[in-house]
Amino acid sequence: MDMTFDACGIDTKHLIFRSGSSSSRRLKKPAGQFNSTSANIVFQELPNHIALAYTIYGCPLACEGCHSTDTWNASQGQCLTDEIFKRDLEKYQGLINAVVFFGGEWQPYALQSKLILAQQHGLTTCLYTGLDSVSRLLKPHLNFVKTGRWVESLGGIQSTTSNQRFFELKHGQFSRELTHLFREDPTNTLSLNSTIQGAHHATA
Repeated sequence: MDMTFDACGIDTKHLIFRSGSSSSRRLKKPAGQFNSTSANIVFQELPNHIALAYTIYGCPLACEGCHSTDTWNASQGQCLTDEIFKRDLEKYQGLINAVVFFGGEWQPYALQSKLILAQQHGLTTCLYTGLDSVSRLLKPHLNFVKTGRWVESLGGIQSTTSNQRFFELKHGQFSRELTHLFREDPTNTLSLNSTIQGAHHATA
């Protein structure tokens, strides 16, 4: 496959995703750089785990009612290279047991490399995506996935009317649904609501 890489080491030629719910409609192609927020430690976004979390900029979904429109701009944040990511993993070694990415599936090669590094460090991996499916490039490197775009009238994953779902993956395949983990404890208010309630990773 012919690839073209930018300064962040991202293949800028193959970044377009198709929505799982409407495969005939191509998503808007985001900028090539894999930019993210600084790493944050979170406790509730992945039940029973302490995770290092990154929000990836450049979400192409532009959901109506999005609370995090700033994440649409791919030029925001800082370029998350493999080297920076490895330094973060080493910095928090012994404090975390998982890594969560809020978005980034629109750049599967860049995200795949980060997931592989996390697995090599013995960490559980999780992706919050606004799509209803996950690229075959990513599935083998994921332990958990939250799916479903933000639909304000349906609410986030804690709502019983929500379209969003949470799954465990095994051997690169969806294994079982675990959405109930977000609904059993009414006090389980997600700590990143303002960040992940947006275009593709809403959890309000």
